[in-house]
Amino acid sequence: MPRIKAQTVGHSGSSPSVKESSSRSAPPERAPKIKKNEKKKLTKRQARKAAEEKFVGKANDNSPDAWAAQINKSEKFKGVVQVGYASDIDTPYDLRRPSGIPSLDIALGGGFHAGGFVQVYGAESVGKTFLAYRTAGILQRNYGDRARILIVPTEIRTDKTFARKAGFCIAYSPREIALFNQKRLERNLPPFTPEEIADLQLQIGKVFYDVGSTGDKQLDAVVKAMEMGAFDLIIFESLGAILTPDQEAGDTGDRVYGGSAAILTNFVNKVYTYFMMNRPDGSMLETTVFLINQARAEIGGSPRGPKTHAAAGAYAVKHALLASIELNKSSPIKGNENGPVIGREVRWEITKGKAGTHDGRKGTYNYYHVPDDNPMFWSKVNTDGLSWGIDIITDLVEESTRLGIIEVAGSWMTWSEGENVVVRCQGTQKMVEVLAADPELEKRLLDRCLYVANLQVRYT
Repeated sequence: MPRIKAQTVGHSGSSPSVKESSSRSAPPERAPKIKKNEKKKLTKRQARKAAEEKFVGKANDNSPDAWAAQINKSEKFKGVVQVGYASDIDTPYDLRRPSGIPSLDIALGGGFHAGGFVQVYGAESVGKTFLAYRTAGILQRNYGDRARILIVPTEIRTDKTFARKAGFCIAYSPREIALFNQKRLERNLPPFTPEEIADLQLQIGKVFYDVGSTGDKQLDAVVKAMEMGAFDLIIFESLGAILTPDQEAGDTGDRVYGGSAAILTNFVNKVYTYFMMNRPDGSMLETTVFLINQARAEIGGSPRGPKTHAAAGAYAVKHALLASIELNKSSPIKGNENGPVIGREVRWEITKGKAGTHDGRKGTYNYYHVPDDNPMFWSKVNTDGLSWGIDIITDLVEESTRLGIIEVAGSWMTWSEGENVVVRCQGTQKMVEVLAADPELEKRLLDRCLYVANLQVRYT
């Protein structure tokens, strides 16, 4: 009788089933686990789109306006970067600081630039400091009591008497006035009158002084002044004499490499920020930084004489300069054929020009020795000062002739406006005398020169 295999009876009355004797089937394949930190690999197009969304902030708005809004709202760029429409950004270059020499100012595009660095360099005793002081004096005339000027001396203290002779009104200190008075008494001269003391104490606007044991500290003070926008004009006397901390700490014979160029580079880089960025109230910095520098002759030279270049420190600031003017001595001027030298002709050349100024322009002006009076009364400067130092009225007549404003026929000179004759006289000297006697007429002729030269500038 055949054997019957055992059966397995299902629970709950279910139908019996025969248990398979074959091996169990393999479990289904599972998907590989994704690590938490593993990023999904993006295509180039997807990566670019993601970057745009992160930068602009909106996937559907990649316009320049959205970019500007994102930058201006970002804490990362706040106070460091400013963006906006070009039509809303001002530039300061229509504001100029005239030197008072018409031919030079017109060649510069109206005068030295506001909102940047300008440099005057040349040989010793050529009149660099006089030109800087004359520029400061013209600024005082234009601004009045609102003038704000800072002097940064690095070689010698400012000669206030010389500054006044140049037309720059600086007050003498009480101690200086007392010493002057004492000298007068020693020479059996009467003491100063109250009116003379008031004259010696006179100063137009605010004039400050920045001295330091090392140049880096002086420059830090200037940087702070730039940050605050405290001054209209800052005059450095002079650039090549700035002392570094290493030079101060070392002995006289030590050689220090880098020198003033390194701290000047840092200074310029810091100041760039204040020239470029708007101030918190939305205004721009309109300070003119006037750098005086010496000239050095290059080795070799030429039959015409050695070629010169600006002295130490110039390479550190040359890219920051909006204008650079070289001064050179020319022919001496004598009162008569056998008389003493009373002045000299000065040649000027614009060796770098930007923002409405072009390099390569050249000219001359007459520079006369100033009187030896000490101290200098400002009332005397106002009376006779236009004939001291730089002969600006003769220069104005010559520039007006060059521009065709004054017509010359033989020895006669005629300045006309339309059909009206303003001045007609014989000889340059007579025209100079007429203008010198009438400051309003002089200003009117200067304004006419600016108009004919097509210069749209402002001086305040």
